[in-house]
Amino acid sequence: SMHPGGEIRQRRLTQGKTISDLADASGLSRAMIADVENGKKSPTLRTLYMLATGLGCSVSDLLGLPEADRVSVTRA
Repeated sequence: SMHPGGEIRQRRLTQGKTISDLADASGLSRAMIADVENGKKSPTLRTLYMLATGLGCSVSDLLGLPEADRVSVTRA
């Protein structure tokens, strides 16, 4: 299975955010974020959505999906 932890960490560091910053922005615990980044835990879709929200990107971005495979979410 694919672990998006590396992508999550890279985006977090590029934004100059600490794990605590991302925890505050996403509503997830620091321990959960650390475990996902380190590949110790496979994130659920809900966790990925919360991380994506905290990082200002899409779940597709975190999963590294090519454009053709992306699920489009239209917000009203």
